[in-house]
Amino acid sequence: MKTLGLLPGQVAYMQLHNIFTTPGWLKMHDWIIVTGPILKYLLQDFFFDRQREVLFNYVDCLSRLWCQTIDEASARQLAIDFKAALADMEAFFPAWDLDINRHMMGHVAEDVALSGPPWIISTFPFERFWKRYVHYNLLYVDLQCF
Repeated sequence: MKTLGLLPGQVAYMQLHNIFTTPGWLKMHDWIIVTGPILKYLLQDFFFDRQREVLFNYVDCLSRLWCQTIDEASARQLAIDFKAALADMEAFFPAWDLDINRHMMGHVAEDVALSGPPWIISTFPFERFWKRYVHYNLLYVDLQCF
């Protein structure tokens, strides 16, 4: 599918196998694409009812973080909902799954009231530039070795 150009540009570059092998290699943009309605559809019959409810609530909170606009009252409610979702995740999922990324998302939810949606201050364009720069620089160095 990827080689035929049948995937949207946002998904085509992703190395989806890393989700199951080395999830720490995925960027936030990758997780935003992966954790949405598609993930919820794929996991419908995978967990017990309460676990599925908790996980889907967390995924919905993540989706709300990336909305186009948000007012102050909704931002405050998002921070409250996110804290509840994180507490539920801690109660219903194994401790090895609790890492700094999940903790930091709680802070991101709190900061939405101050700075607006995270996409406003995201570093996706800079990450993309540096990835390309490093790739081209390494390619140039490899060519110089011949």
